[in-house]
Order: sequence, then C-alpha cells, then structure tokens
Amino acid sequence: MSPIKQPNSFPLRMPDELRVRIEARAAASSRSANAEIVVMLTAMLDAESNLAGIPTDVLVPAALERLGAKVHIVVAPDVAIAAGIKTKQTRKNVNKA
Repeated sequence: MSPIKQPNSFPLRMPDELRVRIEARAAASSRSANAEIVVMLTAMLDAESNLAGIPTDVLVPAALERLGAKVHIVVAPDVAIAAGIKTKQTRKNVNKA
C-alpha cells in the first residue's frame, strides 16, 4: 500500500533552532509539534483579527498593564510646540521666546 497524503498537508521548511523551540513547547503542552504549530498559528490569527477593532488608546494601556511595563514618552520641544502640546520644556522655550 502506498501512504495516503493528508489533503491539508503543508510542507514547512524552518531553521533548526525554530524546530527545537516548537518541539520543546509542544512537549510542555503534551502536543505534537504539528498540533502546537496549529495552535500557535490559530492564536496569532485570532489575536490579529480581534485586535483590529480595538482603539489604540484602549489597547496600548491594556498591553502595558498585562506586561507590567511603563512607557515614558518624550516629545522633542519643536514637535511639541508645533503640535500644541504643553510640557515643562515647551513652556520654558515659549517663555524664553
């Protein structure tokens, strides 16, 4: 008998390092490497489509909170003045002008 090829097969070439990482993740999840790849791709595509409708001002703070990260934004004085952003630095520059 000749082996039957699955109709949904997709040959995938990848670096050895990536294969090792996927196999380790699969073992930790008690899945085959193939099943792990399917889970990861599905999660990535679901997240991508789910994130598209979330406003940035909601998404960014939620992501930062989940990561336990903080962001400090520095605006160059000339950009701040042009944008009408009031900062300590731009106030000093405006007062000097």
